[in-house]
Amino acid sequence: MFINIDKLLENETDPRKLGYFSYAVSIFDGWLSRETYTASVELIRRTKHQDTNNKRINLLSMFYEKDIILYKDGRKFPFKSKEDYLNQITQAINTEHELTLLSPNYCAIIQITYDYTDILHFTKKKYIDLIKKNVAKEGLHIFTY
Repeated sequence: MFINIDKLLENETDPRKLGYFSYAVSIFDGWLSRETYTASVELIRRTKHQDTNNKRINLLSMFYEKDIILYKDGRKFPFKSKEDYLNQITQAINTEHELTLLSPNYCAIIQITYDYTDILHFTKKKYIDLIKKNVAKEGLHIFTY
């Protein structure tokens, strides 16, 4: 189900060549230059940090199912409960740490990143419309990656 995970996560090749449809989900409405990003992040951290983090947490909560897995250093770790899952993603987002999740139900690899943009890799297109709907509901933006 999850082919070439390590190659995908190490950005060794184009995700499409590995069989993935990849999307970036961001609080920003477009790709930013380094200067614009730096200024925007400083403003977010001072004014609406928790609001933007909550939007990301709400979106990522939709991926919870009993078989979702934390993927770290080539190893897979199951979550004990939905509360454990939500605690892990909340901590990663609030502390600006990266986290990789494997969702067998959605055939997805989810990369939570430190820069207010999360990366979603799907092997099946059928979930993309549902994801786009939830992204819009949270007031986030989605781009082909």
